[in-house]
Amino acid sequence: MNRALRRLVRSPGYFALSVVLLTAGVASNALVYAAAEALLWNPFHVQASGNLYAILRGTSSAPFRNDHFATMREAIASSLALTGFTARDAPVRIGEAPPEIIGSVEAHRDYFDVVRPAFAMGRGFSTTPGDREVVVSRRLWARRFAARPDVLGQTVLVHGQALTVVGVLDEFVGTTVGFDADVFVPVDLLPLFSGQEVGGSLLLPTSRFLQVLARSTGARSPADLEARMVDEDRRIQAGLGIRTAASAEPLSLQPASSAAIRGPSRAHVERMTLLVGAVAALIFVAACANVIGLVIARLEGRRQELGIQVALGATRSQIFRSEMLEVICITAFAIVGGLVLAGVGQRVLAAWPVTLVGRVPLRLDVNARVALLSTCVAVCAVTVSGTWPLWRACARRPMDSLVPAASRTVAPRTTGRLLFVALQVAACSALTVSSLLAFSQVRAELERPLGFDPTRLLAATIDATHPAHAQSGEQMTSWIPDLQTAAGALPGVESVALTDFAPLSGGAAERRLVVNGEALTVHAVGADSTYFSTLRMPVVAGRALRTDGRAEVVVNAAMWSMLRARGVALGHLVRLADDGPNAGPLTLVGVVGDARHVSPEAAPAPTVYLPLLAQVESARRVVLLLRMRDRQDQHLGAVRRLVGDRLPDVPIWRMDWIEDRYALALRPARVLLMSLLGGGLLTLGLAMTGILALLTYVVGRSRREMGIRAALGATPSRAYLAIASRVVSAACAGLLAGGIAGWLGGHLLVGGGQRATIGSVIAGVTVVALMVSLSVLAPSTRARRWDAATLMREE
Repeated sequence: MNRALRRLVRSPGYFALSVVLLTAGVASNALVYAAAEALLWNPFHVQASGNLYAILRGTSSAPFRNDHFATMREAIASSLALTGFTARDAPVRIGEAPPEIIGSVEAHRDYFDVVRPAFAMGRGFSTTPGDREVVVSRRLWARRFAARPDVLGQTVLVHGQALTVVGVLDEFVGTTVGFDADVFVPVDLLPLFSGQEVGGSLLLPTSRFLQVLARSTGARSPADLEARMVDEDRRIQAGLGIRTAASAEPLSLQPASSAAIRGPSRAHVERMTLLVGAVAALIFVAACANVIGLVIARLEGRRQELGIQVALGATRSQIFRSEMLEVICITAFAIVGGLVLAGVGQRVLAAWPVTLVGRVPLRLDVNARVALLSTCVAVCAVTVSGTWPLWRACARRPMDSLVPAASRTVAPRTTGRLLFVALQVAACSALTVSSLLAFSQVRAELERPLGFDPTRLLAATIDATHPAHAQSGEQMTSWIPDLQTAAGALPGVESVALTDFAPLSGGAAERRLVVNGEALTVHAVGADSTYFSTLRMPVVAGRALRTDGRAEVVVNAAMWSMLRARGVALGHLVRLADDGPNAGPLTLVGVVGDARHVSPEAAPAPTVYLPLLAQVESARRVVLLLRMRDRQDQHLGAVRRLVGDRLPDVPIWRMDWIEDRYALALRPARVLLMSLLGGGLLTLGLAMTGILALLTYVVGRSRREMGIRAALGATPSRAYLAIASRVVSAACAGLLAGGIAGWLGGHLLVGGGQRATIGSVIAGVTVVALMVSLSVLAPSTRARRWDAATLMREE
């Protein structure tokens, strides 16, 4: 080992380049493994996640009535341990701070025994019904308790009820992907939270509202467990007399990790993981292959040294072990460097959180399992790939090794290496072109108008629907004008507006608008008289809503085009096809521009804007929109204090900057873009390294041929280019194939509705062509210093 390290130190260029190449491959693979574990394998951070299952009935995650669940749990206790839970938002008050809406889980008291999350301190629920206990997450402990060790025993108000903190979880935030829970409370406390009437009804034997998780307690296969569960289900339903269409659907036992992300969201996550994984695998394979090329080039330069060792009595196995130790040392340094680099990447992504489609959070954790898997893959790949060139070099006869390679008259066989260079250049070109096409798509999304100005726009959502702080619509209409006036008097506020759906909130109410007897499905948004001016939405015809207007309606441009096709003009009377608010005739008074209320990528839907006060009477939800003169965090505290002073029992459900929502919505595309650009740059560097290694090998084996060409009158540069033409031809073939593959991949990335621009394809191919040209032409500067006598002397 010491001799191998000394040899590597004497060749710093070879050692550094090999370590850097493998480090990039190990780091990229470690991050992909961490992403796959966080999203697909163990998204909940629990122990023995492979034995945790979700029970579904058809597509429903609430498969049992309460009495059915209790009977089922006893019947299959020897094979499966069942527990139930439900997830929802809850008002939480800690200390003297105003109430805050926080994600909560109400679960059976054996929930933590079944799920088995790790605890930072404390314990789970006791087995005594009625104990007022709460378990909090680590991040709530750090944010609201400053990570104090005396948190156990502290009092937290959940739904207005005092509960005692008995435990702090480690990384666990619930078993509902896309819904992070920070407080966990026993489900038997529901009558305290929701009132005896509502909470008691949920705990009735015939109530069905709990999601069910199961952990296998034996060695039976999932198929056997599911078959037994289905048999018991039929028997129990017959005994309880359950005869409904929903209960007729079959039960299924699915791994909790796969059941957590279902449908389009899971397909999207798997597609993105496979895409990034393919890039990482390509980088790692290319890195290993380039290390093989470097090893071959290094052994080619040490042919005579190895031949002398064999002539002096060294066995081939001894030489093989000695050279293999060099590869092992390089691999060890690369694994350490790759894991360190992956840890840095984990910290970068933690500081820049990403939420994928379906509100699936991405939390990377380069833990011991990821490190072990990355290490095993790296060791196996490098060992297998390094064995062939080393054994090939050791298998030469001593006389073949002592004869200089340049004196051979037979041209080196480089077909396999040329093919690999072509594949490297093709992969590099495909990734570069795809990255540029994705960049053009992201830029188009950034330049796509939202229809309103999100900058310095603060949204505070006040929800008064929960029984613990319920208010009637009449009560809300009494304090809404005063709240708007007080918010407008806050320092730094330009204008204030009220609505029932904040922009980019991910949804809107769907209503049916009756126009000339025809019912049209539209999005309905409640708005006040200052809504359009605060959001800076242009009024293209007519006027905005008035302060006292209760029988008016304003439509967007998409809706206006539909109305004009039906002969409707301003002043026309329309109505909503329901008995809710605004059920009477509404006068069409104005048209505003299209706005993307749901998400930046969703096309503007036909939308009607209705008077807010009438909407509040049924929805009992209002969003306070404040256009600020500057963006400072102190504005959030001022708004929270204002609402807390005037509405001490009504918490703010959500408060954030609209431009942050916009940036968050575009972040998945940016992460994918960065992954592709990073992969393209790495593969570009690997392709250049592979070409240089191959040129070193080819030129080293063809120096006599170059000397003959130079003696016949060719310049050293022309002689070099004649030898390198085979490499150039392979690179050109790879460039053409990669450009076509990148163009096709770009179509898949940007979606079927977008057209890949030829400019991006040309730009990507040009960049790769320039880098390949540099890697081919760079050695020609050294070739100019050669002369025929020097080259021929080596014979």
